[in-house]
Amino acid sequence: MNYAYYGLDINGLNYGKDIFKSYQAAVKQTGNFTGQGLRTDFYYAEAKVDYILNPKYNLRLELGALYRDEKNSVFNNQSPMITFGIRSSFRNFYSDGISSH
Repeated sequence: MNYAYYGLDINGLNYGKDIFKSYQAAVKQTGNFTGQGLRTDFYYAEAKVDYILNPKYNLRLELGALYRDEKNSVFNNQSPMITFGIRSSFRNFYSDGISSH
């Protein structure tokens, strides 16, 4: 889970949200603070569960859900999503000739 708040650039003014804009074009040079501009709250949550089909290859079925909410006084963007898939990881088993048995 994550929570953040920040200020969006509004009315074509540079309040600092876009790091690629020149700092010389900022609304003010001093006295800046987090959240200036259009205060926006951001929430993000994600959960996953999986079931191992084949432990040798770490082959698993996966089911997940995520929720993303970005809101301020102008808009409220909500993005719920359910995901599913099959996942595997190929592990390398190295042997240097020394047995641990």
